Amino acid sequence: MKRRTAGSPNRKRPNPEIKSRSNGFGKQPMRPLFRWVGGKQHLAHRLAEYVPSDLSDRLYREPFFGAGSLFFFIRPRRAVLSDLNSDLIHAYRFVREKPELVARYLSSHARNDSQNYYYDIREEYNYSAHFTAAQSARFLYLNRTCFNGIYRVNLDGDFNVPYGKKENPVFPDGAHVRAASTALRKAKLREGTFEVNLRGTSAGDFIYLDPPYPPLNGTSFFAHYTQDRFPVEEQERLADLVRKLDKTGALVLMSNADLPLIRRLYRGFNRMNLRVPRYVKTGKKKHAVDELIITNYEIQV
Repeated sequence: MKRRTAGSPNRKRPNPEIKSRSNGFGKQPMRPLFRWVGGKQHLAHRLAEYVPSDLSDRLYREPFFGAGSLFFFIRPRRAVLSDLNSDLIHAYRFVREKPELVARYLSSHARNDSQNYYYDIREEYNYSAHFTAAQSARFLYLNRTCFNGIYRVNLDGDFNVPYGKKENPVFPDGAHVRAASTALRKAKLREGTFEVNLRGTSAGDFIYLDPPYPPLNGTSFFAHYTQDRFPVEEQERLADLVRKLDKTGALVLMSNADLPLIRRLYRGFNRMNLRVPRYVKTGKKKHAVDELIITNYEIQV
C-alpha cells in the first residue's frame, strides 16, 4: 500500500500538526475510573504524543473503550465511545447522568469491603434484573476489588472473578466520579462490535483502536473480556476495516502487541515500537512486552 498523508484517497491534504506533549490538550488529564486488563493508564501520556494537535476540530472515536485511559487523559471535546461489554457502557451512562448517586453507593461499598461482602455484592450484581445507579456502583466496586481487575463471565453470562484480596484497594471518590461525569457529558456512549460502532466514520475523524491483544506465547491470558473472544480472525477483520477507514480520510491510531502477526496485518502503515511493562501478572511476575504503535498518518515526536 502506498503511504500517503492523512486524508481522502482522491486528494492530497496536509499532515495534521503533531506535537510532543506530556499533558492534556488544554484540560487537566484525569485517571480512569476502572481497572482494565490491557488498560493504558501508564502509557496514556506517551500515546498522547501521537494524537493530532488539532483534535478539537475532530470527532474522537474509540470502539474498544474499556477504561478509556487515553480519552480521560486528553479529554476530547466530541467523542463516540463504545465497547462490546454492555455492562461497562451502562455503568458509564449512570456515572455521566447520576454521578452523586453512584458515588454515594460506591462509598458505602468501600466502607464495607471484605471477602464475604465482595461475594454478596457479586451475587447481587449477577441477579439484578435492571441496570441502575446502584448496579453501576456494584460494577465499579467489583472492578476495583476483584482479582487483577479482570472482567470475565461464565457461559451463563455471570461475572465469576474471585476476590482480589488486595490490601487497601483504591476507590474513586465523589470528586473523581463527578470529573468523569463531566468528561463524558458530550460523548455518545454505545455498545456493540467495533464494525457497528465505526459505521458512519467520516474524513477527518480521529480513531483510537486498542483491541484485545493476540496471544503472546501461544496462550492468551485475558483476551476473554466478555463472553465472546477476540481470536486471530477478529484481528484480521479489524485490519481489513482499518484499511477501509484509511481510504475515508479518517486518522487512525492503534496500540497493539508487537508480534509478527500484527506487523504482517499492518504492513504499509507507520509502525513504532515502544518497550513498556505489561501490567498483567502471572503469579508475582510482570510481563514486559513490546508495544506497537500503528498510524495511517505521518507523525513527529
